[in-house]
Amino acid sequence: MMVVPAPVDANVPAPGPAALAEHRFEHGGSVWVARGAGGGAVGTGALGPAHLDAVHFHRDGETRPAFEALLARGRFEHLHPAELIALLEGATPIPPA
Repeated sequence: MMVVPAPVDANVPAPGPAALAEHRFEHGGSVWVARGAGGGAVGTGALGPAHLDAVHFHRDGETRPAFEALLARGRFEHLHPAELIALLEGATPIPPA
């Protein structure tokens, strides 16, 4: 039996970061908050674009994010604290406005 993927309706947006959960975790003596901050698709070619979500990190009690990381769409909800720490450690600092 051949499996045929369901057609994708270009007019229906893919689920994005609005649906992402918020994660709180401890690292370096601080409580950090990780939150979805937007998403997009990059790349071209036969396999199509890669769908990514931006994740912002800020210390608990602060409103301005300090770091940003990109993550494959659909992974954020399932990250364990150790994975969040690794993502934070590799994240790009967001410069002050």
